[in-house]
Amino acid sequence: MFRTPTLLRATLVVAVGLSAATLLSGCISPVAIGGATPRPTSTGFASVGGDTPAPINTGNPVAPTSAPTDGYVSIQDDLKVLAVAVPVTWTDINTAPFDDKSGQQWASIAAATNLDDYFAGWTASGVEVGAAPVNASSTDADLTAFLTSLSDYLTAGCTVDKAAGAYTDPYYSGFESIFEDCGGSGSGVEGFAIVAVNTDRTHVIYVRGQIADPSENPGDIFSNITNSFQATI
Repeated sequence: MFRTPTLLRATLVVAVGLSAATLLSGCISPVAIGGATPRPTSTGFASVGGDTPAPINTGNPVAPTSAPTDGYVSIQDDLKVLAVAVPVTWTDINTAPFDDKSGQQWASIAAATNLDDYFAGWTASGVEVGAAPVNASSTDADLTAFLTSLSDYLTAGCTVDKAAGAYTDPYYSGFESIFEDCGGSGSGVEGFAIVAVNTDRTHVIYVRGQIADPSENPGDIFSNITNSFQATI
């Protein structure tokens, strides 16, 4: 079972102030990775703010706040505004942005031992991280609805260990859900989903993934991911 990390990022990531921007209601349609349609095919992002897509400002590149720990590597997305640390064994990586069905652009990172297998079932470990501008007036209800839609396949395929519990660190606050025995009782596969807004409320970020092999030290992987995800949107 995962635990919310207590380690802190080394330094504050300063987000650029943008004009009021939005996440629109509608379903996310990521680009195909490795010829497969990412799972789930429809995440149904809840409305968080207004009704006009906002482009991602790439003028403030992200820089990892500290070097990754041994056995991990820091990855940046193609727009250079999103970063996360993952195990060095997760070598199948896609860092291209995507547009959801409302036209909102998302900075995106997907990394796994094998992305096709990760998106197809419970046999591969991996993580997806995405970020986009958000209206400062977004509410907790918006974020929990977003989390629910983001983790629908986890809810259906796993045992729910924690549902929409509070998530907070020095730079983000929101909600997280934790799952176990994904794909069947006793499988040992653990899943997680986090939706949070940065302190300056300029962007929303989601983190979703699974650890397929208990020998990979799921708690350590979870802590390294949650202590390293960051965006400068």
